[in-house]
Amino acid sequence: MAAYLVCLTSGGGVPLFTRKTADFQSLPFPLVGSINGVQMFVKSHDASFLTTSTSDTDVAWRDFKESVTLIIVLKNGNGNKYERSDVHLYEFLETVFDAMVLLTGLDNIVNTNNVERLKRDLKCCFSFIDALLLQLTQPSETLSFVGDVAQCVDCILCPESASLQTYLDSFVENAFCNYGCVLVREIGRASCRERV
Repeated sequence: MAAYLVCLTSGGGVPLFTRKTADFQSLPFPLVGSINGVQMFVKSHDASFLTTSTSDTDVAWRDFKESVTLIIVLKNGNGNKYERSDVHLYEFLETVFDAMVLLTGLDNIVNTNNVERLKRDLKCCFSFIDALLLQLTQPSETLSFVGDVAQCVDCILCPESASLQTYLDSFVENAFCNYGCVLVREIGRASCRERV
């Protein structure tokens, strides 16, 4: 499965950024313009055109705060279709917009007078959005963690933490280290940590 995400200004259709998974060929700008044009035409007639699909491609649009339009194109390859409902695509677009707001601020997105500055400001979102795209296109049985997105360690509550903590304390002391943690191999999350 491959994905292509486009972020455009709602008023003029100016591209703010595009992100794609590695195996997706870039969409030509006239095609992106046509996709956005369909959505703008329908919106000008007080209607909504939310999704469309073919046998191997799904497209979803979402307009946010009348300032930004996000378009996701999801292509299923090799007869390998992981079901992604319209609701799932909408939640994905909502999460991408929330990431943009988290990292750049709602005022910068909604009240922008300088599109070039907004483009620069949104660059800090790219690694977060790429991780979300990867999560969307991977099979559901593949684990993905918040720590990969936020660049921090995922933690779990473990009933055996006290006994693990004792062993970790001993190891850290004998290794002459200031830091240490125990990762649970099956799920890849930290169950206890130590700072001397």
